[in-house]
Amino acid sequence: MGRWLDAMKKDKMYYSIVLALSCTLFLLGYQYIHRINQVEPDPLPVVEKPKISMDHTVYSPDDRLLDVKLGRDRERSRELERIEALMSQSSISDQVRREAEREYWRLTQAISKEKELENILKANGFHNCMVTIGSKYVTVIVGGKLTPDKARSLGEYSAEVTGFSLEQVRIVEQGE
Repeated sequence: MGRWLDAMKKDKMYYSIVLALSCTLFLLGYQYIHRINQVEPDPLPVVEKPKISMDHTVYSPDDRLLDVKLGRDRERSRELERIEALMSQSSISDQVRREAEREYWRLTQAISKEKELENILKANGFHNCMVTIGSKYVTVIVGGKLTPDKARSLGEYSAEVTGFSLEQVRIVEQGE
């Protein structure tokens, strides 16, 4: 009878070990399958912050619009920072995030086109000028008086670079 009890104890121990290993393997397999079936959220796109640099050729000492240009650039930087802060919040809805991304894109494009148009105008003899692109209008400020021909060419350059119609281009003459 002693042998029989020893054999039973060994069998129970063997079955206990097999049961423990089976349970462990089952739990590990369950966790593995659970991880595989989890849907990973799409990563947010990385949006590069546009660089607004103070180009010394753009800001010359005899530029009477210097303070206005610097103010415009500071305000644009603040707007971009506010939009970035909004987009970095995880609690905003997808619709709000898409609207913020659209506005961010519009502002970066406006900044780029303003600089491009100012450089084109300077290359064509309008040295003291400033361009501001809004959502509905393009405003071009030039120093001095314009002849009708110069005003027309300035409007055409502005419409071509910005994609706005001539009716949406406002030209302001700054008195001497």
